[in-house]
Amino acid sequence: LLLSPATSHCHTQNSVHRDIFLSEGEVFLFRAVIGLLRYLAKSLLTNEFDENIHLLTHVPQDIDPDDLLKVISNVSLSSKEYEQMRSAHLGTESAVLGHRANED
Repeated sequence: LLLSPATSHCHTQNSVHRDIFLSEGEVFLFRAVIGLLRYLAKSLLTNEFDENIHLLTHVPQDIDPDDLLKVISNVSLSSKEYEQMRSAHLGTESAVLGHRANED
């Protein structure tokens, strides 16, 4: 099984993803999640809520890694944009947590 073409292909794809992650860091993870949502968009828009919960918690194993990587590579997000979004989110989160602490 370890020497099968499918396993070899998956291992190669995992190496590619790891290399991209190592070069781009968290930005790649964010782009990968957006890419996965775009890849699954048709199903997500047509499925019922419960089906979508299952889809998002049990990502299909038959996803073509090349197709997914193409979708991910089309996600436009610079490191600067990522940091701006991250800072805005952390600032909002801190404000909410601070507000809750003041209520107690």
